[in-house]
Amino acid sequence: MEDFSRLLSQRVDIILQQWVEAVVKDKQIKTTDNLSRTAIQDHVPYLLKALISVLSQNKVSDVKAIVENSLQHGAIRAEQGYDATEVVREYHLLRTCIIANLETDLLSSQASEVL
Repeated sequence: MEDFSRLLSQRVDIILQQWVEAVVKDKQIKTTDNLSRTAIQDHVPYLLKALISVLSQNKVSDVKAIVENSLQHGAIRAEQGYDATEVVREYHLLRTCIIANLETDLLSSQASEVL
């Protein structure tokens, strides 16, 4: 059985890099025009860490951390002047980067493992 938490953990840095690049380039997220890469990255590493714990077969799932880090990320985005559609767009780009980095492994796994 494939351990998707391990795969995600191994690819966090590249996912973050790709995601920040995607957010910077996305013309629908105008608020990032005046933000540093560090400010764009924000709480996303913590969100990914919590997601890894949820996917882990060996650790206690930390769904609460996902909720808390998502709310923190949203609060910071509000302070930075984002509107709700920009935050939703960021999450869409994050999901796209995660799936792109895990796609080969997901496709080669059993459907029951992926679910």
